[in-house]
Amino acid sequence: MKSFEESEIWRKARDLCVEIFRTTSAPTFLNEKFLKDHLRRLSISIMSHLAESLEKENDGADVGISTIQTDCVHLRSSLYIALDIKTVLPEQFTKLNRTILELRDNLEQLKVFMKNRKHREIEELKETVREVLEDTLKRI
Repeated sequence: MKSFEESEIWRKARDLCVEIFRTTSAPTFLNEKFLKDHLRRLSISIMSHLAESLEKENDGADVGISTIQTDCVHLRSSLYIALDIKTVLPEQFTKLNRTILELRDNLEQLKVFMKNRKHREIEELKETVREVLEDTLKRI
């Protein structure tokens, strides 16, 4: 993967962000500016941190998957408030909650993949070092 835009998980986060913006544009949110902004900021944070993590992963840097997972939990929790005060319809809540749960599961898979990839890279590096040492020792 060359850029985060190529990632299916990032596209899913982008779709979630758009859906949160559409949902919070409803008239029911007119008097709930703080909750509206909070939901929007969380969705933007999820999408942005995921993009950053995917780009860093390409460079071999550590990723902040746990930050994104935390934002997902906060977003789900905040949506319950929106449901309870009736700014979000039950069917909207169900759809958004399902999307966030799917994203959470995808994040867990991504975390395992990246961990395994790092492990493989370390093993390959160890093998290269062994070969260089053996070559060096043969020359001595």
